[in-house]
Formats: sequence, structure tokens, C-alpha cells
Amino acid sequence: GPAEGWISLKAAGKDLIQPAPAEEHPAFLSQQLPEHAQAAVPEGRDFPGPEGHCIGTDGKLKMLYLHAGGVNKKVAQMQIGGLVRELPDKKVFDWTVWSGCHTVPLGWNGDFSLKTFGNEFSVYFERLPYANCQWETWDGIDKTLVEFKKFLKLHGPFDGAMGFDMGGEFLVHVAKLATEGDKDLQAAFRFLILFTTTAPKHLSPLGSQRCKAPLRIPAICSWSNSDENHPYMEYEELALFIDKGFREVIVHTDGHKPPLLQKGQSQYDRFVRFLEAMKKGSAFVPSDHEDNAMRGNLWLPLVRSPGRSLGAGVTKRLVVVTD
Repeated sequence: GPAEGWISLKAAGKDLIQPAPAEEHPAFLSQQLPEHAQAAVPEGRDFPGPEGHCIGTDGKLKMLYLHAGGVNKKVAQMQIGGLVRELPDKKVFDWTVWSGCHTVPLGWNGDFSLKTFGNEFSVYFERLPYANCQWETWDGIDKTLVEFKKFLKLHGPFDGAMGFDMGGEFLVHVAKLATEGDKDLQAAFRFLILFTTTAPKHLSPLGSQRCKAPLRIPAICSWSNSDENHPYMEYEELALFIDKGFREVIVHTDGHKPPLLQKGQSQYDRFVRFLEAMKKGSAFVPSDHEDNAMRGNLWLPLVRSPGRSLGAGVTKRLVVVTD
């Protein structure tokens, strides 16, 4: 009930109803750019998710998982099991794993110990000429997008989609295209869980397809600052492409993997809190944890000023600033 204007109902001297606590609203959500700079950040649009919630079998959360490159469904199922092991209700999920459509050999990711999981491994795209290159090409992503649309027609929609590494990167690309009007991808899912996920490099061929406005979809963005596969600053950048009123940032210390969730940890509590909101279908408000607050006044994407046009024969000067 409201804080004022309600009537107390008591039995044996105890309240049967109580006013609802004030909705949590962390201070960082009120931080805004100076008025003269606000036009530099485009306004996001609400994400076109499906209707309803808990649309899986027997009212479960219907979940989609896209794994990292160079593994398969068996590895993905093991990763899911490790993630949910300590959650209060592991049986609330109805999982589907969708693997990439590009086959790669054992050891593509440098891990030959995966031989015990079979002989077929896949990726959603190839990082060319090599991972972490500033002009890195995500070769094959167009074919993956075509196949994903076919998969959605047969098996969608989902409550949520979870992605690790390139699986998460592909899901963010899908969310971006859905927000921009791709009807084949709209109503695919209503929230995201992203582990060690980056955005296309600014100088890459896909640089022009980075998010043009903050995505307004509830999301967990989680990574480790000790990640050995990618510079963690790339993960920080990706989080900024999701509106700060919709994202829960969870930084952990477990390396290039999802966090090892354990009761009593802040990471565990905030992960469970997010899932509870998704199960209820209620609006999600990020926590006031420092992982969120320290990024509350950082902004991406930005509208870039157009380059000046110069007439023929104009002398140009180059300013070099040294260390």
C-alpha cells in the first residue's frame, strides 16, 4: 500500500498489511551530462521484447544460451550447471543452447583438453586477422544471423538470453538490430545476461554497426578485471552501450569465465535479485553497488561531430602531442 492514507488491519495486535517500502532509486541514476553536452548522447528506445514472462515449460524461465567460440553444447551445458549450482531454485530455468554454424577444429581456442567433450566445435564468427586487433573483422556473422532468424522462428521467443564471450557479442548485435527495427529479431527475448562480452572495435569493419543509442533492455554485464583473453576495458565499454537504468554490472575475480556464484557474495545477491525481477516480470532497478555507481557518469555511444570540409589547396597542419 502507499506510505500514507491507508488503514491498518490488525489481528492479535499485529499488522496484517504494511506500507510498501519506497522503491530503491540509486543516486547514480540521477546523474546527467551538462545541458550543453546532452545532445551528444542519443536517446535510447524501449527494447521490443515478447509479451508475458516465464513462458517456458510449466511456467519456467525459458532461457537461451550462446557459448564462447571453439566449444560445443556439452561444454555449454557444463557451464550452465556451474553457474546455477548455488542459486536458490535451479529448476526454474528451461534451457536451450544454440551453437554457431561455423565448424572449427579442436584447439581453435587453444584448449585441447576439450577432446573429452567430442569432436565437433563451433564459432559464431571468426576474429580476423586475430583477436583483439583494432580492425578485427567478425567474419561469418552475417551467415550466423540468417541461421539465428531461422532458429527463432522454430524455437522462440525466450524470456532471456545468456551469452559468453562471442556468444554475448552476437546477442548484443541481435538486440541492436531488433531495436533498430529488424522485425525478424523483435520479440526474441526480454532480458540479457552477458559474460565477458565486448563491442565491435571502433576502427573495425563492424565499427559502423556499433550501437547508435543505449539499449533499453534489462541486462547483467559481468566480467573479471583479471581476464586473460581480452583487455577488461573492452567489457567496460560494452556495458556503457546499455542504458544505466537497465544494467547491473557485476565485476568478479574469477578470470575468463562466468562468476563462481556463492551465497554471501555481493555478486550472488545481485545476480539473484536480477533474476527475481525477471521471474516476476517486474521493472528492474539497478542496485546502488559501486560496480554500477562508478560508471554512472560515463556515456556511450556519443554522436560524433562531422569532419570539416576543406577546399582544394588549403594548407593543413598536424599537431603532435608527445608523452
